[in-house]
Amino acid sequence: MRQQASVMNHLLGANRSLAVSVLSLLALIFMQDWVIAQPQRTVSNLPVRDNHHLDDSLAADRIAGALTKALADGRRLIVVRKSAGTLSLYVRGVVDTTFRVVFGRNGLGDKQRAWDGLTPEGLFTIGLRTNEPLSHYYESLMLNYPLPEDADRGLSVGLIDRLTHRRIRDAHERGEMPDQRTALGGDICIHGGGATHNWTMGCIALDNDDMKYLFDRVRIDDRCLIIP
Repeated sequence: MRQQASVMNHLLGANRSLAVSVLSLLALIFMQDWVIAQPQRTVSNLPVRDNHHLDDSLAADRIAGALTKALADGRRLIVVRKSAGTLSLYVRGVVDTTFRVVFGRNGLGDKQRAWDGLTPEGLFTIGLRTNEPLSHYYESLMLNYPLPEDADRGLSVGLIDRLTHRRIRDAHERGEMPDQRTALGGDICIHGGGATHNWTMGCIALDNDDMKYLFDRVRIDDRCLIIP
């Protein structure tokens, strides 16, 4: 009898262990399915416009217009073409050099709001120069985004209120950097860190050696045109 009881206890213990193992396995499978089913916590779940491209003739017109303004103001011009993945520096109306660049991680669409992972488009002014160790990504040139037209759009779709809209426009009229902490986003820079793939939160990134060359030649109030 004692031997039979021992055998029964052994079998019951084995069954309990098996039951625990099965329950643990089922719980793990459930958790994996639950994690997969959750929406990804990326910077944005907004739709992204791919195949973002500007006809070459229209691009040439945009560049010519920006170059005319920059020359009239005695400024150098940076031209960024998203579809080509290039940044060209114009000095006295002539291309000085061209570098490979990358953009926001969510595609080539025009920036709409904070944290959307897109790079803005338009004609900007260099508002701040920062070199290491203050810059997280080597040296950087900050653009005066958001522009007045970004503020107009933000107001029209309810992203910002009238007071914020007015502050952004007033800052541009005074030649100052606009508010960088609105729903439109901010802190858009040209910086180092590498140009292998689109990885930024909306900035334009170059290889560090290229950024060093650019940083040494660009000053506050120089212009930057970003086009598709």
